[in-house]
Amino acid sequence: MDSEDQLTRSQKLLSSSNFCNEAYKLIVKGITSLPDKSQSKWIADCENYENSIEWDKSYILPFYCTKETKLQTFQFKLLHRRITTNDYLYKIGISLTDICTFCEQKKDSLIHLFWDCEFVQTFWQNIQHWLIQHQIKPQNFSLTLPICLGPVDNTEDILFHHALLIGRYHIYSSKIKNTLSNLQVFSQTFLKCQEIEKCYAYKTNTVKKYNSKWNLFK
Repeated sequence: MDSEDQLTRSQKLLSSSNFCNEAYKLIVKGITSLPDKSQSKWIADCENYENSIEWDKSYILPFYCTKETKLQTFQFKLLHRRITTNDYLYKIGISLTDICTFCEQKKDSLIHLFWDCEFVQTFWQNIQHWLIQHQIKPQNFSLTLPICLGPVDNTEDILFHHALLIGRYHIYSSKIKNTLSNLQVFSQTFLKCQEIEKCYAYKTNTVKKYNSKWNLFK
């Protein structure tokens, strides 16, 4: 691709009213350069887990799960490792400490914030029990770091991945608000998403698609 074509595509992308969606489409098609550095870091973080990472599926997954722009944008930033953590804010002189907002004991980082922190681990365990209780997942399943953070090997269970996307966004929102992640707030947000999607389905005559996603939820 010559420089003129690249400039045209860049201008088209920047002028798009749906920037994130168009950016992901370009990445999936291989038109833009892949974020090799962030991918390498994810692979290193996930090396102790069995499932492989399918990057094209990982990048497009949030657009399968939801139409909420805030969730799509959040996941875009997370996969590209552009979520601000206390260790980064401390390095650039914005935060007075690099310690985790939740546990206030260990150094904050992307993996600590969304997985290693003891309070976040408790939150994920509560979500796991909630998913089992509402028949979204079977009794013997367990959550892992890649599944919870979004680097995936399949996109078949859209409702399940939607729930986890809401969960990690809630963790991030709780950090910003300086509060602990709460299962009750998570479940209320999840039910609100269901109601919005139901109304949208009846309005757009896509009830069959809605039912195929939500039919297991009890």
